[in-house]
Amino acid sequence: MILLRHRPAQRIYELRALGETIEARREWFQLIRHFSTTELRIAAALASQWHWHDMAIATLAQAQAWDEVVERFPRPYAERFTEAARAQGVPVTLAMAVARRESGFWTDARSPVGAEGLMQLMPPTAHSVAKSLDLSDPMELVLTQADINIKLGTAYLGQLLQRFGDNRILALAAYNAGPSRVKRWQTHPQPVDAWIESIPFAETRNYVKAVLLYAVIYSQLNGLPEPLLYPYEIEQFSPNDPLPIGPAVFGTTQNGAKTNNESRHNP
Repeated sequence: MILLRHRPAQRIYELRALGETIEARREWFQLIRHFSTTELRIAAALASQWHWHDMAIATLAQAQAWDEVVERFPRPYAERFTEAARAQGVPVTLAMAVARRESGFWTDARSPVGAEGLMQLMPPTAHSVAKSLDLSDPMELVLTQADINIKLGTAYLGQLLQRFGDNRILALAAYNAGPSRVKRWQTHPQPVDAWIESIPFAETRNYVKAVLLYAVIYSQLNGLPEPLLYPYEIEQFSPNDPLPIGPAVFGTTQNGAKTNNESRHNP
């Protein structure tokens, strides 16, 4: 690949090899700042080749290359996700969709409020989940280790699903904004689409919509298509609501591949 022979790309590769991820990301965005759409696609392919999934996702988003579904929805750590999801009774597509939205599969991701790793766990939450799983030395957890983060993040997602009647809409809102807030938001029954749009935090509204769509895309990539919403999930909000949930509610294109934001750590 020609781009790989460019000195800036070589330097970025070396920075990553040295563990200087933040500097590598900074130089990557500087490198692609004025790229054409074609050049952005080439750069994204290089990032994918390096297994630098969050940068591949961000670069394709900059190119508005929404048709590059396989590259935009990679499946790293597939065995880890499958193992953790089976252990917790969580759909593996949902767990991967959460990681895709939270970090773009960036293992070292850290949010301004302190969430860490692939599935962006707050340390107190991670410690609580670790205790519930009877893990030894929960205070010694390294949340930037993929296997630990996937195990704890998927377990936490499973706990939220159990708490909210296996309703993914409520569980995802709780994963993003906290379960106590979601309990308060449940006060007034209303159709599911109206409930989602009534979420007071724009980030959480977009989060719920995006992760549900991502789960559908992952299920299609896995060859086992699933619906956007299950009938029981709709009925839990309003038993007599006949309203179908279409793409317009979720701010997506007809093929469901474009969303408002690619991940919380990518522009």
